[in-house]
Amino acid sequence: MKPDRKLFKPSVGQVRHLLILCISIAVSVILLLIRGGSSSAWHSPFKNVFTFTLFLFVILELVSLAADGRVRRRLMSSLAVLGKGKGRGRSRSFTPKKALIIVLALIGISFFCVHTTYRFDLTTDPLKPTKEIALASGEILEQQITGFEEEALAAVNVRFGTYGRDNEGTVRVSLYENGNEVDSWTLPSSIFNNNVYRPLELKSVLRMHRDSQYFLRFVEEYEGENTVSVWADREVGDGYMRDGVSHNGTLCYTLTYRNTGLKTRFMLTGALIGILITALIVLNLRETAVMAVILGVLMLVFMQICPPFMAPDEENHFKRAFEVAEIGYVSDHIGETGVGGSAMPLAINEYVGLYIEKDEEEENQGSGSASGSGTGSASGTVAGSGSASGSGAASSQTSGTAPVSADTAVETTPSPAALPETVTNRDKEKPAIPINWNETEENAYGNTALYSPVSYLPLAAGIRIANVVSDNVPTLFYGGRWAGAIVNFLLCVLALHAAPFGKRILFLIMTFPMTIQEMVVMTPDGFTIAVCLFFLAQILRLSYRVKKAHFPDLLVLGITSLVLAQLKIVYVVLLLLLFMIPARRFSSKQTALLFKGGTAGLAVLLNLIWLKISAGFLVEFQPGVDTPAQVRYVLTHIPSYYVVCARTFVNDFRAWISTMIGSNMGALNIGMTPIIWIAAALLFIYEISTCCENRSDVHKWDPVLLIAAFLLGSALILSSLYVQWTPYMNPVILGIQGRYFTPILGTLAYFTVFMRQNIRKQQGFDPAADSMRENGTYCHLLVLFYNGIAVLDIAKFFIAQMW
Repeated sequence: MKPDRKLFKPSVGQVRHLLILCISIAVSVILLLIRGGSSSAWHSPFKNVFTFTLFLFVILELVSLAADGRVRRRLMSSLAVLGKGKGRGRSRSFTPKKALIIVLALIGISFFCVHTTYRFDLTTDPLKPTKEIALASGEILEQQITGFEEEALAAVNVRFGTYGRDNEGTVRVSLYENGNEVDSWTLPSSIFNNNVYRPLELKSVLRMHRDSQYFLRFVEEYEGENTVSVWADREVGDGYMRDGVSHNGTLCYTLTYRNTGLKTRFMLTGALIGILITALIVLNLRETAVMAVILGVLMLVFMQICPPFMAPDEENHFKRAFEVAEIGYVSDHIGETGVGGSAMPLAINEYVGLYIEKDEEEENQGSGSASGSGTGSASGTVAGSGSASGSGAASSQTSGTAPVSADTAVETTPSPAALPETVTNRDKEKPAIPINWNETEENAYGNTALYSPVSYLPLAAGIRIANVVSDNVPTLFYGGRWAGAIVNFLLCVLALHAAPFGKRILFLIMTFPMTIQEMVVMTPDGFTIAVCLFFLAQILRLSYRVKKAHFPDLLVLGITSLVLAQLKIVYVVLLLLLFMIPARRFSSKQTALLFKGGTAGLAVLLNLIWLKISAGFLVEFQPGVDTPAQVRYVLTHIPSYYVVCARTFVNDFRAWISTMIGSNMGALNIGMTPIIWIAAALLFIYEISTCCENRSDVHKWDPVLLIAAFLLGSALILSSLYVQWTPYMNPVILGIQGRYFTPILGTLAYFTVFMRQNIRKQQGFDPAADSMRENGTYCHLLVLFYNGIAVLDIAKFFIAQMW
């Protein structure tokens, strides 16, 4: 007798509904008790037991129906017409695993919706605390509130004080509109921290009106001696009231506004995408197609939320791409230093100036933030400040930061004078900036002048195509962005299609939040990653899938090798992988040797030619850097240099991993929720350690070539930054970013897969029998989840532009 594997055993309908209702109520009450026993705010849209019970009841009813055989058969018979051959040849049975996938998808969508709660808030600037007003028992302290009309007020934040002492009793705070109480909070005096803002969140958002008056009232409800106080700025405002008596100054408060419309749009869009992908998985759509859909959707979303020049050096990359498209392939020498650049229309700098403010010294150097600095400008942001500019008019420094716990100080950004301009200009269009070749100026971009024009081919092609229909700079910019994104997407999809095994490993690299950002912005780094992954997939395909390599296969691989060699010199080591292809795949051993050696040799030769050309643009931007002396030091002190590399690895390894995945986005100035990179890293490790899809024996030298390519590539990355970016004889290497290792990460992953397969073979496992391929895994749902959180975090950083 087969074991019963159903999630819900068949029972009378009324009993089943009653059981589900009891479970929902019990869980809701437990969560409510947990919430009440916690001193910190519980960020949840469920305001009471009834709402949460209804939510749980609906989810459990859906799961119950999905597990019901009769409902399942009706549903699958209706969906069968969507499949090829109306369901023939492909299993349409609704298994417990599919039911679990639906449940996990609903949980993920729920968490995503919860995470949107505070992502679309803007908080006004705080006043300067200059005096402390103690709350006396029974006294009434009142402060009139001046807000912004027609904006949704979500919270009032008050700076309390305690004189550094512990207090007892409670303090009642009330919010009034035209003399009527609209909300109130009874707060234990023990929870106040000295000189820290306390968020008072409204039960529902309050739309503020021009003809209404609002004020806060504070009353201490304790008969004993306490030291609870409210801070005030004595130099601002018309005064506060204390027991009906007016005093100079204004109580220190800030107002948090919530863009409910934007929040709803993000929430619904995320939910719909989650439902779509879940449906594709449950319907057993081919895994490569599911991956392509997820990658395409994520790239579209990131394209919409990433403003111009948010990525490192994007402004210099735009100028270099414009030069390749409209001026020439090799830059000119600008100024006395001979830094690379060219003369281009003033409109280019006018457009860049809408988003980025540079100081005079930086403009004269023309360096931007040279690759490796990790502090490039991103849409006018200040690293670590949580501000963004680029709303289309001026550089309005804003970001939304919501309280994350009851004891957390509220971070604020726009001043009361700046927020109305941001809000009232929300529908203002960006100005048209046409190209005028009669008005030009020299632009220096020394770091990107070093890049080969091949790196910019997709971006330059998009700029050229956009220039056919418009001479507006924003149109040219987004033409380049879209062209680059499309080319990168196609290369990634072809790589997924070509890879004979380990597709999910490549997919996870492609869907790191940082990787997606690089693929949709105006930089060649995304193209570099896509080409390297496509090259790796082609190598694996010719090594383990095809019986004979035909001319089209060799032509594609040869062109890819030449393009790869022109991207960055540090990734030329990937050409070693050409020797993974067995000689039997060719017509003869001589043909194999000629193709591998000739392709690698020609690619290296072209790389050296460009290296010779670009050497004239090498300019030392960082203080203390002496490239010739550093090279001599490395060559004559190899053991010491090894210690430098080891020390750098120990100090920065965690930062490399986290930033490569996406712990910090933009120009590393957008802090992300830690669960994003942690979940992605764990999932990546899991997929590597469980990949058993290769049905063939591993070729003898393949693991050696893979690990050699990774180690040599890593060594070149470290050495190039030590020579060109690090001061002479510095004890550690500066400027290394995790994303530099992304193009070679696949070699390390497949090395691990091959070594594990060899170990299992030695233990007696047959690769053909041991291999497994599983469609519709939970991997796809988790990728959607942490990228959805990343989207919300980026949206929060740039909330002022979307307001």
